[in-house]
Amino acid sequence: MLAPVAKPALPDATAAPADTAEKPAAGGTGAAQPDAMKPTVAKKAGKVIQKTKPTRRLQPGDLICGDCGEGNPQARKFCSRCGNTLENAESVKRKWWAKLIPKRKAKTLDVGARPGVGGVKARKKRSFGAIMGPLRKGLGLFAILFGLLFTFVAPVREWTQDNVIAPVTCRWNDFRNQEFDPLAAASGQVIGASTIDGIDPLVLFDRLTGPASTWKGVPVDGEEIRLIATFARPVDLDLMIFRNGDPESFTNFSRPAEVRLVMTDEAGARSEFGPIALTDSNDVQNHELENGGGAVQVEVIVTQRANAPTNNTLAIEDIEFQTQAGGDCSREARELEERCPSGLVPGVSIPPECPGAPDPGAATTVPAG
Repeated sequence: MLAPVAKPALPDATAAPADTAEKPAAGGTGAAQPDAMKPTVAKKAGKVIQKTKPTRRLQPGDLICGDCGEGNPQARKFCSRCGNTLENAESVKRKWWAKLIPKRKAKTLDVGARPGVGGVKARKKRSFGAIMGPLRKGLGLFAILFGLLFTFVAPVREWTQDNVIAPVTCRWNDFRNQEFDPLAAASGQVIGASTIDGIDPLVLFDRLTGPASTWKGVPVDGEEIRLIATFARPVDLDLMIFRNGDPESFTNFSRPAEVRLVMTDEAGARSEFGPIALTDSNDVQNHELENGGGAVQVEVIVTQRANAPTNNTLAIEDIEFQTQAGGDCSREARELEERCPSGLVPGVSIPPECPGAPDPGAATTVPAG
């Protein structure tokens, strides 16, 4: 039989633990031990990144790394050289002159086709973009070249101003202003009425107003009253200004109530315009005309009258014809416009070549009226 094994004695839990740490001897000079620390992972030394030139040719839309300067395609999120994020990278912009050059589209192949395989080639269709691309490029190069020539070559600049800029400006001013120049008749004639007081029928078309230039005539029974103005050269009749009656005693004389115009050109062709209804007052009446180009003579035919109660004599203060200003924008016409007066000023001489001069052989002075 085996003898029982004795169990080892367990320490008393209530007893104070023994201090097993070595303590410095009393009065000794030993240093204090540091406190215990938790172990940490050692950090690797950071990599220094220097910004250098990109290793690839930059294309519009590429992303330039802000740390190393490398150019990256748009699809990348991190730099291909340093690995840093491209979230705040700067994008390469297309240069202004490169916009004049059309982009070449990537070649595409049909399903099942391979590049370099022989066979029947499909006919290429020229799209609108394929036509506009070279055209835009050519126009851009022409504009740059012409701008340099206009700036530095004086003959080119003068030719452009005389043949391009000035005519365009002239046409624009004609369209915007719609101004008219007065025309002077070379002679006047009245048919169907007897002029009284010995007044020359030319006063009807002399462009002067007032009692002294008012025409009066007694109608002949059974005849139309025809007031005829003849010009020294062909003119364009664009506007008629009519002043009706006698300005001093308007109601004491008869007045035209309706007229019709017959215009004749150098070849003898006749064109009519009207009838034109006139206001029974001495106020200025403006009537725009048609079919009056190249006229050398115009007849104002009185078709209706507003008769005075006791006087059958017809009175008309003035009939003035005008042409639209600036119809001819050639260099000669612009130089002529600079020499000719812009309006009718009493006492001012009108050169014979000006549209307002009735006599083409000599200068005319506008009388005071």
